[in-house]
Amino acid sequence: MNQEIKDIVIVEKPELLFEDLSENKIRMISIEDETYLEQKSIELIEYMRNNHDQKVSDEQKDNMYLDLQKMWNEVSGKNGGRLNDINFFLILHRQEYNYLVTLLRNKMEYDVDTIFFAMELDKMIKTMADDHKFENDITAKPFDMTPVDVHYLYQLLSRHKVKGLSKESYYFAEIIKRIALTSKIFNYYQETYKNIAKAVQLWVASLEEGVSIQEGDKIYQLIWGDTDIKPVFSDKPAEPKKVETEETVEAVEVVTEK
Repeated sequence: MNQEIKDIVIVEKPELLFEDLSENKIRMISIEDETYLEQKSIELIEYMRNNHDQKVSDEQKDNMYLDLQKMWNEVSGKNGGRLNDINFFLILHRQEYNYLVTLLRNKMEYDVDTIFFAMELDKMIKTMADDHKFENDITAKPFDMTPVDVHYLYQLLSRHKVKGLSKESYYFAEIIKRIALTSKIFNYYQETYKNIAKAVQLWVASLEEGVSIQEGDKIYQLIWGDTDIKPVFSDKPAEPKKVETEETVEAVEVVTEK
């Protein structure tokens, strides 16, 4: 079996709450979206765990695969999926927000590759500020942004240089850190579903007699490791069967690397 399929990385779940200067804790992803992503990952793993049988007919195996494929596509299929549409919150205090707007409008230089991104970000941030008035300088506000928006914002800011260690430099640093926090949450869920995608590939292949997954394998541990269920693998050799897994296992592209 291809070693790359078995090479999964378990990432620790990051903190989802940010504490602002008033000691108020603000979520960086909604409870609804967090619950959805957590539940769907469990459903996918439980389906593989509870529906592994090398003795069933090829038709039944195909149906099992198609059922799992539908579940996967709902979350992260190549033609869309909820993971691609989930928004995250970039959290800013009033002075950080004002600095960001001034930076985008008056301080930065743009070329043909960046001007339209900057205009869209400026319009979006102004609209969100109009909907979420700042009460004071210590209570932060969450700005609803897609991972792509966050990525574009980071790419724009990464071109900017600050001079010295003025208060504006600290605002700049804080904004970069908030972007990193937001990206870390998205990357956690993206990595979670990448691991599941690799597990699906091996699970599908292991429905054939003569193919097995070793108990020490990370994917075995991901699917069955914390349960009493023990899948039965036959030693009977079988002719290799081509399994089409492209749609099922396509993971979302990472939008930011930190």
